[in-house]
Amino acid sequence: MELKVSFAAGGMKVIYIDAKHVGLKEVDAARNEIGIENLDIEVFDRMISRFHRECVDIYLSEEDARSSNLFADHSSVYVECAEQMLSKFAYPVRNFDMDKTTGAITRVHTSYEIDERAILEAWADAGYPLEWG
Repeated sequence: MELKVSFAAGGMKVIYIDAKHVGLKEVDAARNEIGIENLDIEVFDRMISRFHRECVDIYLSEEDARSSNLFADHSSVYVECAEQMLSKFAYPVRNFDMDKTTGAITRVHTSYEIDERAILEAWADAGYPLEWG
């Protein structure tokens, strides 16, 4: 059985991060991360795409579900959140695409991931409310 909590903002975006341009600061950080000082600037995307979610579903361990005291009669729980409340839990991740034959980097782009553990910890710290924020 899966135990799931769904965080949503009543049809609004629970996560919203606007698109942004990539500058030389991002280029330098990516070059340092991969250790290729002279990585061709042409492989970098010039924009970081907007990232948004209307709902964030997180599957819980039995221990986390029991701690909340909300899953005694249900396997899923819905939590109504304030609009964009979970944006602070999304973080950028650099992606490096490579040519499978040569191993050369063909594209550097940024996407976002959601720190589900941090969301669950913040929700627990708030007392597991069903209306949060």
